[in-house]
Amino acid sequence: MKIFISHASSEQILADAWKHLLEDLGANIEAWYSDDPDPDGGIGPGKWREKIEKELQKADLIFALFTPESKNRPWIYFESAYVLGMGKNQTIIPIVYYMVKDELLSPMQDLSIFCGDDEASLTELYHRLVKKYKGTPVNPKLLKLAFEDYLTAVDRYNQSRLAQSLFHGHFHNQHTAAFLQGNWYSKWTQIAEDGSQTPFEVHPVKIWTTPERLRIVGEGKDWADHYPMEGVVSSEGYIALSYWSQGEIPICGTALLKLVGGNRIIKGTWQGYTAASLKQGLGFMAGEVVIARDQADLG
Repeated sequence: MKIFISHASSEQILADAWKHLLEDLGANIEAWYSDDPDPDGGIGPGKWREKIEKELQKADLIFALFTPESKNRPWIYFESAYVLGMGKNQTIIPIVYYMVKDELLSPMQDLSIFCGDDEASLTELYHRLVKKYKGTPVNPKLLKLAFEDYLTAVDRYNQSRLAQSLFHGHFHNQHTAAFLQGNWYSKWTQIAEDGSQTPFEVHPVKIWTTPERLRIVGEGKDWADHYPMEGVVSSEGYIALSYWSQGEIPICGTALLKLVGGNRIIKGTWQGYTAASLKQGLGFMAGEVVIARDQADLG
């Protein structure tokens, strides 16, 4: 029996876990996936599309692997659609990880879906395949051991996935930043120890972006002249900035902001070492900041 494992390239560990599980459970099972590092496996050199189509044509079963990160990837759906278009008697089995079955796109909803991170679902799939292809079931103890090895690999993948998700959307998102480019106005308010607020500065700022950073230049007071701010914006519109100036009073600090009101208002807090005037000594201050496209929206 030949099984084609359709997967996202970033989820090679899941495909590899399936290959080892399937080959452990049946001596006559040959599992293939495109990113297999084995010398005799994977796409190898040459025309990759032709190689994939050839393997799809040879397969008796297609395992289509989906995770929250790959559920909308078009290539996995393409491979399944290619098989359906051939009109051969091949079975497509969608297998999901860390997501509910209803999250799959409609082409997969009409098929029997199994959970690749659940031992009970795996056991059900195994017995269905044994019955359909008239195979000989393995010893239950050996089956459990094989599932344990497989699920250990799946858990390792999940730990890696969760670690990466900690940073998802927290580094600079240039697409979001592009909406912020242009001329703005800013209002900085100082918050005293008793909670009272005092307007600190109101001045124009200009925003632009690079692939790595969001950059802002504000027109400060005479003693600060222009001061730069630099940071990142996430896909959710959160902005982290650092600012500084080498004017008569060297100032520095940070600001944590959130894009609100479409792409016309940014609000948040700031903190750092600064002074309200040349007569005031440099000290730690904190407050709130509003940045708006229109000065009238500063409040």
